[in-house]
Amino acid sequence: MMGMAVVGYGYWGPNLVRNFSQATGVSVVAVCDQRPEQLAVAQRAHPSIRAFDDIELLLVDSEVDAVAIATPVSTHFPLALKALKAGKHVLVEKPFTATVAQGEELIAVA
Repeated sequence: MMGMAVVGYGYWGPNLVRNFSQATGVSVVAVCDQRPEQLAVAQRAHPSIRAFDDIELLLVDSEVDAVAIATPVSTHFPLALKALKAGKHVLVEKPFTATVAQGEELIAVA
């Protein structure tokens, strides 16, 4: 079973949690968002999912195997890079990165 975390519980985050929760072989184990009100919404909707407000703490969690990033595009590159360097599988919502160079760097790291 792959432990999935969703980073960003705004517009797309709830959809990702729902879809990954229904996928075979995947268990959504965590949500990360800097906004306390969004974490509260996530915890009410999914009481068994752990909530993080710090990506660094999420990335050292041994139950997290993969991270789906659903945040503003300006944060895609640094968040994806941190997750890859932490040894996590990464899915980034579109657009992938703000520049081609950022995308190429993430591909090289992956």
